[in-house]
Amino acid sequence: MESTATVCFGEPAGLRRHGVPQRQPSLWAIIVIFPMVWLVYSSFKTDQEIFFAPWSFPATPQWNNFVRAWENVHIGQYLINSMIVVVPSLVLTPGALGDGSLYPGPFFAFRAIA
Repeated sequence: MESTATVCFGEPAGLRRHGVPQRQPSLWAIIVIFPMVWLVYSSFKTDQEIFFAPWSFPATPQWNNFVRAWENVHIGQYLINSMIVVVPSLVLTPGALGDGSLYPGPFFAFRAIA
C-alpha cells in the first residue's frame, strides 16, 4: 500500500488582501533596528551622558570606551567563549536536522499542487 502526501502552497504573503502583511515587516524593522542604533551611539558616550542624558547624542565621541571594554571587562574572552559555542553549532546542527528531515523522503511521494 502506497501512501502519498499532498503539499499545498498558499498565496504569497505580499498578495494578501488589505495590505496588512506589508506593514508588519516595517513595524518589526523599526522595533528591531531602533535599539541597535541606540546601542551604537550610546557606546560613544561618557558614563555621565549615559545616565543623565540617555536620549541625546554624545557631545564628543569617546573612542576610549572600546579600549576600556576590551581591557577591563575582558570582552575578548567573551568573544572566544561565544565562538566555542557558535562554530560547533553551525557545523553540527544542519547535519543533525538535515538527516532527520530526509528520513521520510523515500517512503512518501510528495506532489505539489499549483
